[in-house]
Amino acid sequence: MKGIDNRILVKSQRDKLADHRLCLLVSCLLFMSLFYCETLQSEIFKWVDDQGRVHYSEEAPMQQQSEDVSGKLEAVGNFFKFDEVVDVNWYVPPAGYQSAEVKINIDLINYELSYEDRIGIENSVAGIYESYARWFDWPQSPKRDINIKVFGQYDEFEKYQLNKNNGHSTSRSHYSRRRKEVVMLGTEFTRTTLSVLYHEASHAIMHMKYRSTPNWLNEGLAECFELIQMKGEKIFMAYKLAWVEKMKHKLREGSLQPVEYYLNISNKQWRAAPARVENSYYMIAWSLMSAMLSSQEGIDSLRAVFSNLNSSGWWKKDGGLAALFADSYPGGLTKLDGDWRRWIESR
Repeated sequence: MKGIDNRILVKSQRDKLADHRLCLLVSCLLFMSLFYCETLQSEIFKWVDDQGRVHYSEEAPMQQQSEDVSGKLEAVGNFFKFDEVVDVNWYVPPAGYQSAEVKINIDLINYELSYEDRIGIENSVAGIYESYARWFDWPQSPKRDINIKVFGQYDEFEKYQLNKNNGHSTSRSHYSRRRKEVVMLGTEFTRTTLSVLYHEASHAIMHMKYRSTPNWLNEGLAECFELIQMKGEKIFMAYKLAWVEKMKHKLREGSLQPVEYYLNISNKQWRAAPARVENSYYMIAWSLMSAMLSSQEGIDSLRAVFSNLNSSGWWKKDGGLAALFADSYPGGLTKLDGDWRRWIESR
């Protein structure tokens, strides 16, 4: 019995030592987590360099004056990553505004989607619609649902298109205007594939209100919404940093044309352009829409542009779209062109 008692005593002492170490470890982890959360919540600085470019960082610069914008960012919900901050402090919701309600249907054909992924996609697509409703006066309760069909097998994806689209098929995920649905070839939903889905969802939302729209609006805004993420009631968006650098290069080398030149490029000319040129149109449209989304003035102007798009399609005539932007933007195209260029340079 004495040997057994000694063993029990030794085990008890070891348990106490293990418990003590566990308590120390938990305490350290708790302290570190509290410190980490405090750092994330309070240490985001905005500052301007000698060339007038706006920067955001987690540390205050030594040589420039800076502003702690953590509270503003937390209130507005306007960053996706620290190196991809989108400054949207301009936005003031209209008095009495109520959030939009849109139904999103996701139809899976031989494809599995986790509950968490489904909810994430539904929330983000709802966030895109909410943006259109807030900024551009889309209906709070649309009559049409947003339909998304995801195929797990390419053969079924192709067969569905051939049966429903007069023998036409494409290897790419897309929005079908004829069927009024987003058609996706299912792969693992990564950041890249999700961006395609959100791009096409933006087209579906645009088509809810307008049968035909200028590519500078339709594609430009779709590119903006590719990097959207919802967190609660907040809408997070991010810039395409590679495109920012390319636009800066075009600006500095003098190859960026006046905004009027681009707005006079019709949808037909856009589609007929060589692939390299067409790709540059997507980038330029993205930068123009991003610049306008960065200020209350820009949002109000885009709302005015949309309110004057009508079924007659007069904007398709030569100079029609440029004239519409000129009438909608305070100061006209000269002011818009200057603000756009300053936005590119300040990124």
